[in-house]
Amino acid sequence: VLDSVFRGSGSSEGSLIIVEAFVRFFVESIGHYHQFLPKNLDEEFNFANFAKAPHSKGLRQFLDNFKNTQTFNVFVDERRSDEERQTFYDSLFERRLREQIKESPNMLKTIGGKFKDFGAKLKKKMKVGGGADASDDEG
Repeated sequence: VLDSVFRGSGSSEGSLIIVEAFVRFFVESIGHYHQFLPKNLDEEFNFANFAKAPHSKGLRQFLDNFKNTQTFNVFVDERRSDEERQTFYDSLFERRLREQIKESPNMLKTIGGKFKDFGAKLKKKMKVGGGADASDDEG
């Protein structure tokens, strides 16, 4: 869905900024999901530990509620199998997550940190191909 906004011919810069802000929020808040994906499909996703992982109390509260939504359950289920993981590998969310990990290798240790320099990062993304260029994907 988000990728289609970037590829749409009538997208305004304001819409792109909003999409990029939401993607960045989800990268920062749920980007650690893969640490809790079970290796075996018979095992369950560890929702409790996932929600407890961030250092921020506010984010822990958000995740405690968000982990119970159908949206998050579908997100997790879609990423459980190898076939599905390949499907989502090039999604905007996954590309931004890989970029964030590359820029900040310790990101996974500081889950829920403040959106430090968020505005500057967003402007940089908008200048580099408007965030729509799939060639920025190095993974």
